[in-house]
Amino acid sequence: MGLFVLYMAIVLAENQGDADWFFDDFEARIERVNDGDLVFLAEQPAEKVHFHSNRLLINDVSLETGWAGVIQCHENLDALDNVQITFGENTIRKLEVISYSNISRAWVDRSNVELEGVQKGAKLCLRLESRVLHFGEGKQISVRNGPYMRKFLDGYYPMHVYLEVNYPCRLMRFIKTSKQPQPGFSVSSKACAVMVDAWFEGRLHTELLFERL
Repeated sequence: MGLFVLYMAIVLAENQGDADWFFDDFEARIERVNDGDLVFLAEQPAEKVHFHSNRLLINDVSLETGWAGVIQCHENLDALDNVQITFGENTIRKLEVISYSNISRAWVDRSNVELEGVQKGAKLCLRLESRVLHFGEGKQISVRNGPYMRKFLDGYYPMHVYLEVNYPCRLMRFIKTSKQPQPGFSVSSKACAVMVDAWFEGRLHTELLFERL
């Protein structure tokens, strides 16, 4: 079977020296990023699809450096001989495989995770640090992720993404996400955490806006 490339590039955008981008229209800016391909699924597919979960931990140091800890897991991976999970270079560090099952071999190659012998019901978990925080002028903080996509050849296939952002609520507060909740895309929050749950096809970027206290 051919090589399946599963793109999971977290935070492609680099920190920008000019903070003017932050004061553009928030939703319009994200709509330009998600141009054309993204379709949320109001009804969940009958078959199991790739489930990708990201749990971000923002701490006091993150608010100085922009880097946050991430535990990332993949379930229901496609059964293929070779799978590659790719990340944006220069936006991750300390990438490591912490567990896997129903996979013959899993290893890190620079900013990629290479998998061999992926079987039905495969699961993989990774630990890394990601530069997800971007600072505007004043008190504004943006947490950006993506694009998430499950792509094979020229086609996009259904995917389920769960994002949980844990943050020091004594130091910052959640304001809003780049997209309004809708069928296939839900947002919830609790003390010191924001959760995004999305069922979709295409390329998904997420952005969460916070304010420093």
